[in-house]
Amino acid sequence: DKKFRDYRGTLELVDVDGRNVSKKIDALDGLSGTFKFKPDLLTASSLRGRYKDVPFEASGALRSFERLAIEADVRLDMDVDRMQTLLPAAHREKLKDFDLSGECEAHADLSGSLRKDSKVETAYRLVLRNAALRNDAKKIAWTKLAANVLMDDEGVRIEEARFLASGK
Repeated sequence: DKKFRDYRGTLELVDVDGRNVSKKIDALDGLSGTFKFKPDLLTASSLRGRYKDVPFEASGALRSFERLAIEADVRLDMDVDRMQTLLPAAHREKLKDFDLSGECEAHADLSGSLRKDSKVETAYRLVLRNAALRNDAKKIAWTKLAANVLMDDEGVRIEEARFLASGK
């Protein structure tokens, strides 16, 4: 029974399409980037591709091949309408009464374990730029909106918001 005690390597992806990536991710297209591996550590850097036709960048690490501990950050630039289609249903439900438009940078921060008996937690952070938010029933009409919107299992939190409110 031979075991590898010390190994190192690099895997370079160039325009690779991945299918059935996970239960939640059916496909990733046009993947390019670098994976580096050594005992008990796999890192991804400058990983780029498309998820549902939206370009993304990602980086992260898988530590301990026994525990499969993962930490990763995925970043996407898109318009707010497209972003909302990518959110989990529970988060879309929280935004359903609002008309939101503009540009955003979306981050998904993942941490946890990939083991079958474990869970990967995901925290979403949206950086809104030149956005508008409207809800006629609540008499909200904001323009030139810039804010950080954080969403996780605890709910939605808005930080560092700046906007112009119309006089309704």
